Amino acid sequence: YLRSSRSPRILDGLAPLRGGAEEAAEEPPVERTTPYIIDLTGDRGVLKLTTHPGQEGMRPVANDEVYVLFNGSIECLDNHSTTFNGKNISGIQFDSTCLGPGASLPRSFQVGAGNTLIGWDLAVRNMSKGERAILLVRSDFGYGDMAHTMRSGVVIPPHSTLRFELELLRWNEKDLHQNGGVIVSYSLTAEANRPDSDNHPEPNDEVLVRFCGRYKDQVFLNSGVQPVWVSMSHAGWLHQGAEGKGEALPPSILPRGLLSTLTNEAIKGGKYNVSLRSDYAYGV
Repeated sequence: YLRSSRSPRILDGLAPLRGGAEEAAEEPPVERTTPYIIDLTGDRGVLKLTTHPGQEGMRPVANDEVYVLFNGSIECLDNHSTTFNGKNISGIQFDSTCLGPGASLPRSFQVGAGNTLIGWDLAVRNMSKGERAILLVRSDFGYGDMAHTMRSGVVIPPHSTLRFELELLRWNEKDLHQNGGVIVSYSLTAEANRPDSDNHPEPNDEVLVRFCGRYKDQVFLNSGVQPVWVSMSHAGWLHQGAEGKGEALPPSILPRGLLSTLTNEAIKGGKYNVSLRSDYAYGV
């Protein structure tokens, strides 16, 4: 499939989690009309408050690569009077994926691989695609009993409780150019496991593909039931003649994002779902 979409938006409208760990642990009422707090560890080690529900369905599991947006700050439960090295650190932000107004750079990590905070690992396993949540992460599920210096220069003191505003964007998808312009997810057929199937097409190759392009659920490009030949050299479509010989059709505009997917990611037998931002599709 070929889809056009906007790049993921930055975090917005996240309500604060107030009252500290003791208040957060109270049992919610039976009839819930507002988001409620979930204790992910059973001992208030990681508390999660959903502020915007995601898409119902599957959730990340071990070995999935997830992409998130977040703001991280030091949570102080002492009326904002915590000091470290002579400085008040209450509520100070130490990391964020936000680059400025209207811009963000998602981070990724592999679930269960041990390359992120335990609190994050637990949280995303309990989130759905598109869900936004606030997390309170106790130090033993965060940076522990040692001070930690972030890339921003902020020093997180030992035994710090952390507060995260977290959005789960997607998982098992690849940001081909690391800018949100071409997002590729895939599933492999049995043919893709053959030893001769691990090479990508070259820029001058001709490839046999089946495709369907949609924009706002409307089909605008479709190969039909039978696959068609695509000439990578001039982005022209070829179709199969009566004797099995490729016959060139008038060249059409093949989105450059789809071309880069074929040459950088696709393998024989692969099935791909490609989301293209306008500058990688047909422009403005």
